[in-house]
Amino acid sequence: MEENSLYSTRKAVTEFRVTVRKTEAADRCGLQGPFLLAVEEDSLQLKELECSKVLYTWPYRFLRRFGRDKVTFSFEAGRRCASGEGSFEFDTNHANGIFQIIESAIKIVRQGFR
Repeated sequence: MEENSLYSTRKAVTEFRVTVRKTEAADRCGLQGPFLLAVEEDSLQLKELECSKVLYTWPYRFLRRFGRDKVTFSFEAGRRCASGEGSFEFDTNHANGIFQIIESAIKIVRQGFR
C-alpha cells in the first residue's frame, strides 16, 4: 500500500486575515488595518500581513474574556499582556473558527491541570 503524504503533513489552519476595529486599546497600540491573527497552542499572535512579523502576543491565561459574532472576533486583554489591558476587536469571516480553536486549546490546558 502507498502512504498518503498529505495525510501526515496537513496542518490545521491557524492564521486568519483580520482587520482591526477601532477601540481605545487598538489606538493605544497603534493598530489599524489588516493583519494576520495566529491562533497558537497557548496564545494569540497578531502578525504583520506582509512579513508575518509578530507584533503582539496575548497568552490565553491573560485574556479576561473572548467572543464572536458573524463577522467579529473580540477579546479583553488583562493588564499583564504586553499590549496592556483593553478590548480588541477584529473584523473577519472566520470569527467562529477562531473562537472554537481557542476554546479547544483552553480545554486541553485545563485537562492537563487535573
